[in-house]
Amino acid sequence: MNQKFNPNTISRLVFDLNSLHSISSEEGWSNFQAMGKTFDDRSYNTLLISQTVRVQDWQSHENVQVLHGTSLEMLEKNTTLDEPQVFWITDDSDIQSELHRRNRPFGGGTEETLKHQGMQFQNLQDLLEVFHPSRNTSQEIAETVEKLKEDSPRMPLTIGIGGPEGCGHPFFVGELVEVLESRNQLVAGLDLTELLGVCIFCWSCRRDNGWTNRLHRFNRRCF
Repeated sequence: MNQKFNPNTISRLVFDLNSLHSISSEEGWSNFQAMGKTFDDRSYNTLLISQTVRVQDWQSHENVQVLHGTSLEMLEKNTTLDEPQVFWITDDSDIQSELHRRNRPFGGGTEETLKHQGMQFQNLQDLLEVFHPSRNTSQEIAETVEKLKEDSPRMPLTIGIGGPEGCGHPFFVGELVEVLESRNQLVAGLDLTELLGVCIFCWSCRRDNGWTNRLHRFNRRCF
């Protein structure tokens, strides 16, 4: 690509359905709808450009929009499709050439994609591994941890990760541990809720005494 591509900077995915022939079959379309649901769950803003797709097929998706028309026409008429946080998925050589000229990130499944300095994928579903916010964030944190360990290689480094029940942070911790271990980092984990029970420390501010440390007890569901 013309520029360094960081998936974590992307918040909008534009699918040029006019050129993605891999979804023309019934199975391909079904797989694409499932993939769209996954991106919807990951809070990506997804735009579908097509001359034939039905809007009602996507009404159950919260963050999916449909534009009817040719892809090049939509790109020329909509300045929001040219913003840095937008990633195009297209097999149209002319669209790829124009995006390359504008220095905008894109991907495709044809050999022409590499010639235009885009990201080539073998299967459309490969994008689920590329645009995976928690996994990409874990990669960035792992890089930061490695740099910190270079400054003090013999000192243990403690990282605390938490969140409300059901937010998915245990899965993120698992991803982070996996990345660190793949970089030959020795990692050990523990669950503080198991060690400390239902007690946590927090800081509260009093106008008369300033900051004071107080111990609070919460129901386990508060973690």
